[in-house]
Amino acid sequence: MGSDHEYLLLHCEVRWLSRGNILKKLIELKEDVSVFLEQNPPTSKDAIFEFKDRYHDANWLVKVAYICDVFDFLNNLNLALQGENVKIFKVVEKVEAPTKKLNLWSRRVKKGNYEAFTILTAFQKENNISFMPNDTSALIQEHLQGLEANLKAYFPPIHSNKAWIRNPFSINIETTFSDLNVESLIELSCDTALKDIYKDRPLIHFWLSCR
Repeated sequence: MGSDHEYLLLHCEVRWLSRGNILKKLIELKEDVSVFLEQNPPTSKDAIFEFKDRYHDANWLVKVAYICDVFDFLNNLNLALQGENVKIFKVVEKVEAPTKKLNLWSRRVKKGNYEAFTILTAFQKENNISFMPNDTSALIQEHLQGLEANLKAYFPPIHSNKAWIRNPFSINIETTFSDLNVESLIELSCDTALKDIYKDRPLIHFWLSCR
């Protein structure tokens, strides 16, 4: 049929990032899949063929397009949190911007603005959908707010009293701590050899060398 894709990807539990890719290809191949389901009636009561009618339901396809954008967003976030020498400070910084974006998108959706969702807006233009049903809009808002709440719960902000871990040479240790460990930390903060290690090595390697 002249499609850009010849196959639909299959999801594997080991590689959950593929879920977003599967949905994206499904949207791109929606016409082909619809034709296939129409021309190949089920030989048994297979649940997959019940989706044949969904391809004529614009509201259902809008939700799939939206979820494609969400998975793409989460996949990019997940990839940004991977790599060597990843520490909690960097993770919290990486999560902060996406969390704020979710809040912004939720407020925009309430006003009928869906520009942040590229696959969804492209689908709307392609199918001349200018109005989003109120129940679908409310569902998207609720979903975005849930994602924001989950990210905040899973990646809580780092308390200011942990700042010394990031840089033990730039804070006043005596005013930060009151327990017995303060003496050891004072010695550490005055050690010029450790300062050189701190400058030249990743934070994780620095603390391992201190240990």
